[in-house]
Amino acid sequence: MKFCTEGKILQGEFTLRNGETKGIPPRDLDENPEDFATMWYLYIIQKASRYYTGITTDLENRLRQHGNSPLLYRETFKDKFQAAKREKEIKGWSRSKKEQLIAQFKR
Repeated sequence: MKFCTEGKILQGEFTLRNGETKGIPPRDLDENPEDFATMWYLYIIQKASRYYTGITTDLENRLRQHGNSPLLYRETFKDKFQAAKREKEIKGWSRSKKEQLIAQFKR
């Protein structure tokens, strides 16, 4: 990352696991760091006629790892703890309760 003396990040880039390079737009350094924090995703997909619930910070990549299984449900969280807490809750549900949640998401 390159910084300037005016307190702004001028430019920067990072490389994703797939080799793609992404740029970082300029922004003020005194902005709230939580605005740029990593988002966590809770997701539900269907694999081999079963519902799979998981969490990740890179939903697109995780779906690829699952063989591009269709995304049935998603929630976003600001931290891993909250995402993991919700994941544990949903994993304890019956199949019919998960289906109700998925049906609401599809509306």
